[in-house]
Amino acid sequence: DPSRTEPASRPALQPVPLSGPAAFVAGYPAQACQFFGLRSTGSAKADVEAFGTGVRPVEAFDAAFKQAIGFEAQIQFRQVSAAQCPAVDFLRDVPGNRTASARFDLSAYSLKPGQAVDGTIQGAGLRAVTVLLVTDDGMVQPVPVRTQPDSGQTILTIPADGGGTTNRRPKLVVVILSPERPRALAQRGRMAAADLFPALARELAEDREGVTVLRQFFRVDG
Repeated sequence: DPSRTEPASRPALQPVPLSGPAAFVAGYPAQACQFFGLRSTGSAKADVEAFGTGVRPVEAFDAAFKQAIGFEAQIQFRQVSAAQCPAVDFLRDVPGNRTASARFDLSAYSLKPGQAVDGTIQGAGLRAVTVLLVTDDGMVQPVPVRTQPDSGQTILTIPADGGGTTNRRPKLVVVILSPERPRALAQRGRMAAADLFPALARELAEDREGVTVLRQFFRVDG
């Protein structure tokens, strides 16, 4: 059943032929401002992350999944604002080449106003690491990262109250691992999601095999 409470965990999929729940989720005809990602799967079990502005498309996916696969998926619903939809469309249209070593974690998923959140990224290797914070007003703020020499992990800190329009503010964090830093990010400072993500999608389409896209979602309450 759709839920908004559990924190996201990262897909960690080997590049192997898809079947069963993985094939269904990858091939599901999601519409504008909809994205469904398989987080984990097991015997008669599938954990799916769903992004969108409303619950009805999630309910439709739930019913179609059960009919096709034979059991009900556990769906974690991440409700975004309409202004964040370009980022959701980017997640759907640029899945990238995920590997088991690529992982993105946050230290918390429900924050108070003014509270920062730390993050770690594993599996970047020699690729450029881009972290984008998408606030509910449709603005995108690049987040600085640094590498820990001893572990090779990439670490970051996200200010939780960098923008928003409601008391319960959804924040979407998009991580891009790519051979080079995308040219679309040449502009400094905050950018509009409606301009940035279509440009990123066009640019990254040139070399999707070298690109990994990860995401996380958290809320600022109060």
